[in-house]
Amino acid sequence: MANEKNSKSDIFVTEDVPLIVDSNAVAREYGTVTLYPGGYIEFRVSMHFHIDTLIRMDPEDAATSPLRAGKYDIYVKGQDGEDGENGRNGANGANGGSGNNGMNGEQGSNGGTGIQGDWGPTLELDIDDLQSDITILNTGGNGGNGGNGGNGGNGGNGGDGRTNGGNGGDAGNGGNGGRGGDGGKLKITYGEDSKGSIICDNVAASGGIGGSAGQPGSGGNGYGGGNHGEKGSCGKSGQQGGTGSLGTYSIEKKKKEQ
Repeated sequence: MANEKNSKSDIFVTEDVPLIVDSNAVAREYGTVTLYPGGYIEFRVSMHFHIDTLIRMDPEDAATSPLRAGKYDIYVKGQDGEDGENGRNGANGANGGSGNNGMNGEQGSNGGTGIQGDWGPTLELDIDDLQSDITILNTGGNGGNGGNGGNGGNGGNGGDGRTNGGNGGDAGNGGNGGRGGDGGKLKITYGEDSKGSIICDNVAASGGIGGSAGQPGSGGNGYGGGNHGEKGSCGKSGQQGGTGSLGTYSIEKKKKEQ
């Protein structure tokens, strides 16, 4: 919801309608920005952004202010990496015909590697009049999780006669998690007569979780005294992705223009 004021829009930011700045085509200047409980601003692209007046409406439960249940008023964050695809299950081995051994199950394929999180944006945030205490998170995007390995196919049963069961297929390995993106460069300035203050948490982005290994296939049953097929080999779980590097930030008050 916005009103025109001196060619700049005033905007109400709510929990249901946050202000997401994910394109350089969006407005970069606002008049009065009012954050209602649960509302937040999130910057995903690099830019210079200006606000004349920023107000945060306190929630009824003041004990949760300024960090309200782990939520921030402003996020400066890289895009999270996508998860790797899960591996495909191996096909089961065919049963043996009369007098023939069962066929071996196929190996499950490996899970895909999680995608690295994006770097955090470079942002210059300029607030003329900060009327409330606010909190900011500066971080890169979290790495994507690795895909799970596919299950090995089961071995086929032996056919009529003294026949052996087929071996189970090996399990696929889990994919490695993607690395967290590096934090961006954040510069914040606000008016020296502002009533509010700023807390900024500079946090390293988490790497993605490694994918789980698939289950090995079971050996097929022998027939007429034939041997049971062997179980496939176990796969390996994927490795946790590395954390991103910390970004940088600065906060300073600016003097009034004379």
